[in-house]
Amino acid sequence: MISNILDVYNQASPLDIAEGLRWYHEAKRECQNLARRNRITLKQAIGIVAALSPRVNWGRNVIAAQNLVRGIPGEGFGANKVKAGKILEGADPEDILRGDKVTSFYSNILRPSSSTAVTIDRWAIRVTMGADHWSSKVNTPTPKQYLQLGNEYREAAAIVGLKPLELQAITWVTIKRLCGAW
Repeated sequence: MISNILDVYNQASPLDIAEGLRWYHEAKRECQNLARRNRITLKQAIGIVAALSPRVNWGRNVIAAQNLVRGIPGEGFGANKVKAGKILEGADPEDILRGDKVTSFYSNILRPSSSTAVTIDRWAIRVTMGADHWSSKVNTPTPKQYLQLGNEYREAAAIVGLKPLELQAITWVTIKRLCGAW
C-alpha cells in the first residue's frame, strides 16, 4: 500500500503539490474567517467543520458550517449536526468529536504545522488501494485499519520528506484530478 501512495505522489503535478502543501493552512484560514464573522472561537469553527465533514465535499462542508452557525438548516447527517450544534453552544470540540477521520481532520486543520494525524477519507483509502480500484466504493475503515492506513501514510511521508498530512493532502488533490472528481 505504501507503494500505491508513492505512485500517486509521483503523479502529482507541481500545482497538485503546491495545493496539497497549503490545503490545511487554507482550511484553517477559512475557519478563522468563519469564527471572526460569527463571533465564535477558532476551535468552535474547526470543530463544527469537522463534525459536519463526513461524506460532504469541502465546498459544501464550509457552506454547511456557515449555515449551521447562522441557524440555517443545511448539509450533514443528523447526528453530526447535533455534535456541531453542541460545539456551537460552547462544548469543547475535543469532548464532542468522535471517530478517527473526524478527529484527525480537526487536528490537521487546527494545527497544520505540527499535527501528526492523517485524515483517512474515501479518497485516501482509494490511494492506498492502487489505480485499479480508484473507482471502487470504499467503506469506513475499522479503527485497526485506520491506524494501519495512517501508519502507511506516515512511512511514505518519511520516504519523500513530507509531513504525513502534507502527503495525504497532495495525494488527495492528485487522485481527485486523475479521477476527474473536481
